[in-house]
Amino acid sequence: MSDIKRWSTTAASNNSPAPDGAPEGTFRFSEINDWMRETHASIRRWYEDAQWIDYGHSLSFVGSSSFKIIGSNQLATYTAGRRLRAMIGTGSIYADILSATFLGGDTSVVLTLDGAALDSSLSSVAVGALTPANSSVPKGLDLWAGARISASALAAQSLSTSALVAASASVSALVANAASISALNAAAASISALRVERLSASAVIIGSVTIAALQSADQSAMEVASRSDLAVTPESMKWHPAHPKAWVTFNGSAAAVIQGSYNIASVSRSAVGVYRINFTTAFSNTNYCMMAGGRPATDSIRNMIVSQDASSLGSKLVGSIKIQSGTTANTTVDGNPIYATFFGDQ
Repeated sequence: MSDIKRWSTTAASNNSPAPDGAPEGTFRFSEINDWMRETHASIRRWYEDAQWIDYGHSLSFVGSSSFKIIGSNQLATYTAGRRLRAMIGTGSIYADILSATFLGGDTSVVLTLDGAALDSSLSSVAVGALTPANSSVPKGLDLWAGARISASALAAQSLSTSALVAASASVSALVANAASISALNAAAASISALRVERLSASAVIIGSVTIAALQSADQSAMEVASRSDLAVTPESMKWHPAHPKAWVTFNGSAAAVIQGSYNIASVSRSAVGVYRINFTTAFSNTNYCMMAGGRPATDSIRNMIVSQDASSLGSKLVGSIKIQSGTTANTTVDGNPIYATFFGDQ
């Protein structure tokens, strides 16, 4: 059976016996129909699988992820990053071309496999119709949705990570496509420019260092505040010693009305300028710190001080604090607004 891979791009070279060629002056009329039908069938078989190109090269199996093209320099065809389909005894397997070298008259090709490995039953290979360099894909087209682009392909096109981020390429997409950080470095890519999105770091390799897993800082790590290898999440940030544990701003006139707060359950007013602030999550001890201020509710009063109420021993508890607002003349007055921030251990 003839096939398009057996034909030459030089017309005069297509002179093999029919149906693989058309030797000069040898056709009988009875053979012309057979030759034309075989040609039509060959073109049709290629058309139905046109995304793959089988050049009909002579192959030699080398290893589970490598083979040789015997007797010719095919570096221009087997370029790094190009997709490849190989036929073995159990069917088709797919891969990215990692590298190709020409030595001793043969072209050696190394692959990054999608899954199954090559074996000695290797019978043919076909490369993807698109090449990494000078591709027919329009510039700016988003290839990251479901596309498989290997790091070697990125290197071949000298793509920087800033370009990847501009194309909304997340690290998880790169890892899914077998792109190693070290290969990105080879493409002059700055790791710091990569945008990380829910990445399982077990797949990330930086040089010879493998990160086992990205971990979030827990409460004990945040309170020690000395680790540099943990991720800080919105939930864990509140445990850092320098982070406020509660804050509130309220109208202290008549009924205390909260205007904004965090970790505040309620504010009550027991007398003019006397309030109790109740925390949603209590502190672990009474050694917490308060920073407070405000302005008088009455415009004729020019100065006001907000402080812990010193009139009773129970004014400062782990779950609440009693405060007062007053003038420098030691007269309590209502404030509007009154604001307070609290730091400490919870």
